[in-house]
Amino acid sequence: SSLLADQYMLCVSKEEKDYLKYRESIKNKFVQLENILPDTNSDIQYFAGFTFHLVDTAFAPFFGRIKYLIDVKPDFLDLYKGLPKLEKWVKTLLNKTSVSNVRAIPEILYCKFHITDEFWACY
Repeated sequence: SSLLADQYMLCVSKEEKDYLKYRESIKNKFVQLENILPDTNSDIQYFAGFTFHLVDTAFAPFFGRIKYLIDVKPDFLDLYKGLPKLEKWVKTLLNKTSVSNVRAIPEILYCKFHITDEFWACY
């Protein structure tokens, strides 16, 4: 839930320092997730290995929103840099039909974005 809160605050940040603070917080939490994800040695990666569980459904909306942000501002891909298990988990979740069919991102769809090379703000 703190990832969702950070993601929301990142998207509504009106000051660059706030944007950077929430972006760094998300990256730090991604590092923690990378450290606890099992190594599946496969193309399939769920939180507990090879099986889809409730915890995966809890994270799927977050990663769906990050995918949207990456589509709008590709430098969000840097959040996965150096985190191969997390990146594989995200790919596995987003390729799952029940996850990829969800399109509603209400807090983002109604934002008016201001995007530059260095900063993102939603207001």
